Amino acid sequence: MNAVFLERAASLETPLREAAPLAPRTSWRIGGPARWLCEPPRSEFPLWVRVARETRIPWRVLGRGSNVLIDDAGLPGLTLSTARMTGLRREGDFLEVEGGAPLSRLVREAADLGWTGYEFLAGIPGSVGGAIVMNAGTSLRPEEQIAFLLCEAEVMDRRGELRWVSPEALDPGCRTSAARRKGWVVLRARLRKPGEGSPAEIRRRISERLESRRRRQPLERPSAGSVFKNPPGGRPAWSYIREAGLAGCRVGDAQVSERHANWILNMGRATAAEVRTLIARIQEAVAERFGVRLEREVVFLPQDESGA
Repeated sequence: MNAVFLERAASLETPLREAAPLAPRTSWRIGGPARWLCEPPRSEFPLWVRVARETRIPWRVLGRGSNVLIDDAGLPGLTLSTARMTGLRREGDFLEVEGGAPLSRLVREAADLGWTGYEFLAGIPGSVGGAIVMNAGTSLRPEEQIAFLLCEAEVMDRRGELRWVSPEALDPGCRTSAARRKGWVVLRARLRKPGEGSPAEIRRRISERLESRRRRQPLERPSAGSVFKNPPGGRPAWSYIREAGLAGCRVGDAQVSERHANWILNMGRATAAEVRTLIARIQEAVAERFGVRLEREVVFLPQDESGA
């Protein structure tokens, strides 16, 4: 099927890259290469998915790689990057944003417009599409989750078919959504204006949030941010990990941060295997001591894939 896939792919505008390195495309700086990598514009995404499906080539979409752990052997089949899908424009009291746009740019644009309500996204890595799929936020309060800003999203399903869906149809939860469970890709979204304020004051609040993150979080090493969801009950995951005596625990070059125990740092040449081993060790220790099973936020690729 590879020859048929390559023949069909050659008819599309965007070229393929073979054995393309993926580690530099992730915040952990970990992982092997993509068998094939493509960076199409938004209009071509459904075409690539249909070609992959019809030729039985596995596929997935990679955004800014801030919440994924790519296997050391790399990824089979086709990896579609959202690197070219970064459009953002104002339409009255809405912002239409493509899924690959960085959250940092969205925060800046909202501040320049004098729109309040986007400040909580300051410092969160990743893309708009990935943030909607994961319902990114800084707390369980609705106003500090991206679903609060969402009016509707254009999603692509596993067949390459497009449709606009409401926030209710996305069924957002704590770092999850129907899009994550069903394998939908967010190609673009319309976000609302929660309120208005002085751009200077909004920028001041953003700077304060960024400074607070720098004090609390180990940003000096590659990481994926929080590895585990906070379990029900209000107690943060990091407190279980710290009380289990795992702050500073290390497997190879993968280390639990001593500053924020829910972060695993790449201390140099950490491998995906080392990170997975450390994650399993944390889950086992916390379960044994507290009877709590910590659930991952980060996605393992290709292990967590449901298939094309």
